[in-house]
Amino acid sequence: MVRLLDDERRLVPVGAAGEVYIGGAGVTRGYLGRPDLTAERFVDDPYAEPGAPNARLYRTGDLARHTPGGDLVFLGRADQQVKVAGHRIELGEVESVLARHPGVRQAVVTAEPHPAAGTRLVAYVVPQSAEGGGAADGGAENGLTGDGARVGQWRELWDAAYAPNRSAPAADARFDTA
Repeated sequence: MVRLLDDERRLVPVGAAGEVYIGGAGVTRGYLGRPDLTAERFVDDPYAEPGAPNARLYRTGDLARHTPGGDLVFLGRADQQVKVAGHRIELGEVESVLARHPGVRQAVVTAEPHPAAGTRLVAYVVPQSAEGGGAADGGAENGLTGDGARVGQWRELWDAAYAPNRSAPAADARFDTA
């Protein structure tokens, strides 16, 4: 069973956008060992008969609308989660890692279509300072200038943030520096 509900868990009318909730016998009771995530994503079904079995709904995070013909039209995500190369990625998490770098004042990450790679992440950053040397000025201290320095800095930032914690190979052949 699929329900489209608004932010207050009310049914939305045909044509209106709502979050997709899934219920029924095939829905699990929650995430193993993750009571916090279970409480957030698995909720009581406000439209179930009292005492009904399987009276829980899973909040998918997807947005959709019903058409007058009864079809369900996917509209996007309610959160900032995207799928890149089969992996679910929270854009806000990537932004927070970038913002922790001392040379970055602000960061925004978006997922954009790419003809060869499918979907790719693109980061836009505001440096801490355009003066004074260091990471924010293009890395002239290491002999590189322009795009080569920026690519090297982002590769260092990526490695510092993810290399100690990941089990993937050291290099990704799809890394696009263009």
